Amino acid sequence: MLYIIVRFLIRVVGRLFFGFRVFNRENMPLTGGAILAGNHTSYLDPPVLAAASTRALNFLARENLFRNTFFAGLIRALGAFPVKTNFADLKALRWAVKILRKGQVLAIFPEGGRSATGKLEEPLAGVGFLAVRANVPIVPVLICGADKVLPKQSRLIRLFSEVKVYFGTPIYPREISGLSEKQRYANLAKETMAAISALQSKAEIK
Repeated sequence: MLYIIVRFLIRVVGRLFFGFRVFNRENMPLTGGAILAGNHTSYLDPPVLAAASTRALNFLARENLFRNTFFAGLIRALGAFPVKTNFADLKALRWAVKILRKGQVLAIFPEGGRSATGKLEEPLAGVGFLAVRANVPIVPVLICGADKVLPKQSRLIRLFSEVKVYFGTPIYPREISGLSEKQRYANLAKETMAAISALQSKAEIK
């Protein structure tokens, strides 16, 4: 219930002050496990993704966000799970695979952190690992404008900047002969970022 209320409020605020719009949401699978993989330029990206999705999302969030007891309780209630970012966090990866196999949706940012320039960066192989291990599709997502509303070095929200979200065509894990498992994960991650880049190119044309 809390998730539904918070998502509704984000949508209302987004439409009133940021012209919030979502494109090609029909690309989001209606059932079954799936990964939403988006570009990352702002702290607002997770709530923006939650507002754009018709399904409830789960998130892997940096461990330091859980230091405050109240805030930790809030984001846990909204589907967040702590992840250590300085090495492969097996506990977090197991949690992610588990919820995907249960038919839920996981939102992650393949770049591993916010881009300082707004340009897409090289992806980590984790998105490919999770998709293969849980055998779920990756839905590439482009978030436009969140970095204008809340830039990386700012704590102040700027009103009346447009925020748009574009859903891409799902990418399904597949066997590729001659590749090791690690190469397969990396290739899938690169394919995901290429799809996000293609969405960016189309968005710039509009």
